Amino acid sequence: MYRRILVPVDGSACATAALEYAAAVAADVGATVHVVHVVDPTPEGDDRLAPDDLAAFDEAGASLLETSVERAERAGAAAVAEACRGEPGPAILEQASERDADLIVVGTHGRSGIRRFFLGSVAEHVLRGADVPVVTVREGTAEAASWPPERVVVATDGSEFARTALEEAVAVAAECDATVSLLSVVDATDPGFDIRPARTRERLETAARDRVDDAAARARDAGAPAVETVVRFGVVFEEIVAFADERDADLVAVGTRGRGGVGRTLLGSVAERIVRGAPVPVVTVSRARSGASAADGDAS
Repeated sequence: MYRRILVPVDGSACATAALEYAAAVAADVGATVHVVHVVDPTPEGDDRLAPDDLAAFDEAGASLLETSVERAERAGAAAVAEACRGEPGPAILEQASERDADLIVVGTHGRSGIRRFFLGSVAEHVLRGADVPVVTVREGTAEAASWPPERVVVATDGSEFARTALEEAVAVAAECDATVSLLSVVDATDPGFDIRPARTRERLETAARDRVDDAAARARDAGAPAVETVVRFGVVFEEIVAFADERDADLVAVGTRGRGGVGRTLLGSVAERIVRGAPVPVVTVSRARSGASAADGDAS
């Protein structure tokens, strides 16, 4: 399933939770964890660190990597350390490419000030720019970051990127014998939604039902052990987060681009809100394997 899982670390609790999650995945599927630490020579803008300070950060990073590898190995995973310098977001993506990683696991909050490494806005950079799936582990959800999952929630709007997220979710579900819970949300925040005639609302609901039914057929054909479908009306990201909580999900899967124009329902900036609010880890997919491009619609 996965062979090489890349995890950036900065010593924060959130990054440690991401490392533990990655190690659990790797131990289960036989993958190697590539633990990466990036030292930014210009953490405060254009002012480069003095040579002595940079050397101290390199030394601290080496110690952190050693500890992180030991932590992963105690969890039963093979692990190697990767140290580098540069702007964190691009450096992480470059490392993922060089190591041929097929999954990135990243925390969403980290150290601040001069010691800030990558999380927050840099995690979003990784999420948007990665060519492979990215699992985000949010601060405060470490207790819920468990593997293997028993239930995977998949948010779908019928876009190519949502279908790619479904492929990822089904692969996980088939590997772990998990249930796939498919959700399509009719966006109740669209202008004029409340004053549209009943037949228009029914048409929107029917379209959403068609989307989840099509996704369910795809999931079953791809080997999902169990599938359920749900349609809801409301604020899209709120409904997805609430649904994951209600279903006691272990993982949420979503694309990072969605339908454009009138048909837009969930992805892009909404995916980032899901990452920030979901009670469990979120796996995002920003590149459609079937060759779709940004022209298919960008919901950010």
